[in-house]
Amino acid sequence: MKFPALDRQKEIYLDGFAGIKPAVPISTGALEETAKKNMSPHAYAYIAGGAGNESTLRSNRAGFESHKIVPRMLRDISVRDTSIELFGQKLPSPLLLAPIGVLAMVHPEADLAVGKAAASLHIPYIFSSQASSLWKQSPI
Repeated sequence: MKFPALDRQKEIYLDGFAGIKPAVPISTGALEETAKKNMSPHAYAYIAGGAGNESTLRSNRAGFESHKIVPRMLRDISVRDTSIELFGQKLPSPLLLAPIGVLAMVHPEADLAVGKAAASLHIPYIFSSQASSLWKQSPI
């Protein structure tokens, strides 16, 4: 029986041992810096900033940082179930994609791209009232 997760774990370990860094940074700080370098200053300020004195932003970050991933080595992972029940509906994972208004500032397909990605993974997408997409309508 093949375990793709174990193959991926081995690949990550061996790459790290060889000094090969992942294309997408793992550290939230490094990920934020990479995003900042690839966005316009206006887009970064809008997405990274918060209202008022940014107390909600700090509280959200502290809440996120309070959760840790704890590796469980030498466990039988041949049968896994990450599904949850939410509002009487069974979902394949405990993840939902939250909205970010005006995504067109950072990607031309914006919310359309996020929606497609969410659909491909069967992850619910919470559509923003500020949703956007810079798609071109074909003439009819």
